[in-house]
Amino acid sequence: DGRISPKYLTLQMLKALGHAKYIHYGEMDEAQHYIPSRGFDESSMRLALNSALDHRQTRFAFVDEAHHLTHTKSVQLRANVLQSIKCLCAVDRTLVLVGGYELAYRGMFDSAHFAGRLHVVDLPPYEDTSEDMDVWVEISKRMGRHLPLANPKLLVNEAEWLRHATNGSVGLLEKLLFECKIDSQTTSSRIDRRMLLAHAPPPYENSVIRK
Repeated sequence: DGRISPKYLTLQMLKALGHAKYIHYGEMDEAQHYIPSRGFDESSMRLALNSALDHRQTRFAFVDEAHHLTHTKSVQLRANVLQSIKCLCAVDRTLVLVGGYELAYRGMFDSAHFAGRLHVVDLPPYEDTSEDMDVWVEISKRMGRHLPLANPKLLVNEAEWLRHATNGSVGLLEKLLFECKIDSQTTSSRIDRRMLLAHAPPPYENSVIRK
């Protein structure tokens, strides 16, 4: 859809870079600034983006949760996304996609622009092994120090269940605990097992993430 069309993404990147020509476009005070009537076609914007990245000596561009960019069956939409992020790549520039496994495995090799220059680093989730559980318990212990827990050892005691509920992902664990923290602040209560269960991903979502 329009939110991830090449032109929209290019404009968003130009605004994020603070490009003088595009930063006020679409803002409430747009009429107070001189905005040339020309230069808003896709080619001009891509040239401006490349110049802006070079001028600011941007060497790394990070895209988080990149797998959401490919949650579509539309081949054309995926192609548009690839065309958009291609603008961020250059000989001396690196694009880092975090969580972009779908984009890497499904789409990147469809584009000759990326062929031979793609490095996939797989960081697997924590599994049910003694070594992984030792680290997971330590992570749980550290996170628990910054939360209003009903029992100081709550996260350690529930470490195995929490690993299963979050598919061994530290990011999902942080999300779950953040929601619990907000809940505890709004209800003036401490985090207990009941609250953890209430904010855990439902079984269907859990299986989809695992897959």
